Amino acid sequence: MFDFMLTNLEIRALINSIVISLGVSFLSILLSFFLAVSLSFSRIPLKRLFSLLFLIPLLIPPYLHVFSWMHLLMFMGDYNLFGITSNLGIQILSSIPGVIFVLTLAYFPISFFIIHQAIDNIPLELIDAATLVARPVKILRHIIIPAVLPATLTAAISTFIVAFITFDVPAFLGKNVFITQIFKSFTFTGEITRALYLSSIPVLIVGSSWALLLLFLVRNRPFFSLQSLPKDKPYSIKQSPALTMLIFLIFVVLSLFSSVLPLGVIQLKNLLYEGVPLYTASSRGVIANTLWISIISSVFIVLFSSFIYLIIYRKRLGRIIFLSLLALPPITFGILFIYLFNRPAFTGIYATPIILIIAYSFRFTPLVCELLYTYSQQINPQYFESARLVYSPSWRKPRQTWRILNKIALPLYTPALFIAWMFSFWLVATELPITLLIQPPGFQTIITRLFIVLHYGAEELMSPMTFALLSVSLLPILAVYLFFRLGKKYGQ
Repeated sequence: MFDFMLTNLEIRALINSIVISLGVSFLSILLSFFLAVSLSFSRIPLKRLFSLLFLIPLLIPPYLHVFSWMHLLMFMGDYNLFGITSNLGIQILSSIPGVIFVLTLAYFPISFFIIHQAIDNIPLELIDAATLVARPVKILRHIIIPAVLPATLTAAISTFIVAFITFDVPAFLGKNVFITQIFKSFTFTGEITRALYLSSIPVLIVGSSWALLLLFLVRNRPFFSLQSLPKDKPYSIKQSPALTMLIFLIFVVLSLFSSVLPLGVIQLKNLLYEGVPLYTASSRGVIANTLWISIISSVFIVLFSSFIYLIIYRKRLGRIIFLSLLALPPITFGILFIYLFNRPAFTGIYATPIILIIAYSFRFTPLVCELLYTYSQQINPQYFESARLVYSPSWRKPRQTWRILNKIALPLYTPALFIAWMFSFWLVATELPITLLIQPPGFQTIITRLFIVLHYGAEELMSPMTFALLSVSLLPILAVYLFFRLGKKYGQ
């Protein structure tokens, strides 16, 4: 008989995951709010550069942050206490506060992007009027904070989800978390049913949070904005040069910790000690696999997500259900697809990269659907109302419906589809658990090669592969940038 009771080990792991996720979410919100407010209202140099630097950590696998900090703390040396040699820094890093610290550096860009966009969309006239009768502190408390509260809650839940389903950093630091228990239920005991049952617990926790947020606070509004209101002369807080310099130094230190350090330590170690060339670590085959699987999968994800969005996602219940599935751990997707497709009848799918494309499509559809929903809320509905008056769409008139899709909907949604493709490309290129579990024999991507190399001790190969992963991850970003650049040039 199936036992629905959690063991003591699973309860402790669940508590660890909740504590870590709440800590990462709380620190990310505080840090992101400070960064967003400072970038929007403070007179500091290099604002645009810092806005980009604060997004770079998303391109770096979280376990590379751990790897870099471990080596940096090793360089600092050990201490001897009562005849026992130890490293205090590594001990702190291996604790729950250390896991929270590393994951905050890796995932704060999620909440920063959402909150920064929300602040940029506060009407400037509202702030200008408030400055005539109120101090900056009151403006912050009574205007800015209430205006960005829905986005802040969205950022908190999103960061909580990402931290909860992360297994590589806690595993690297030896902390038992709930995702590890799900993986052990499948690999050590073969209890697929229990692994799926354990996976439903974070879905229920997150699903109830999304439901409360959608039903009572955000309702039908988007969780964040993809566009910013134009501001010819943005409001800025009058502050002393000393405070400006302090904020600037905080920005520099954070950029060093979250971007320069995880990349620099690996590159420096390779340069000084190993000196392994790029072609030795990252074969052309691995890079080619990452490129083509990311391109094809991202196209399928966008197509599948568009279908789901049109059929189900626009309803509030459908939105709650799909957003709840974001909390389903990637490991669970891998376990589920192994269980469903590891059969002789599906050898043509399971033994080929097709299984990866299918898994990616199901895994990332909720994110792309929410992106499309967010973008649709920023489109003037009068466009579609005017089109209906002209074409009168109906299932009996497919040509009329096709004209609306071709002449109105597709041109309006093209920017969102390009962004969705870019986002999906990056997600596939950096997805580890699903790829690691169900990749067919002889098929590897850069992210899985990095993980395997790290755990087998071939650390000298990490530097060039990290460079290759960043290069691949930047390709869709450059493509979308050129798309919008050309559109702006031609007035589209």
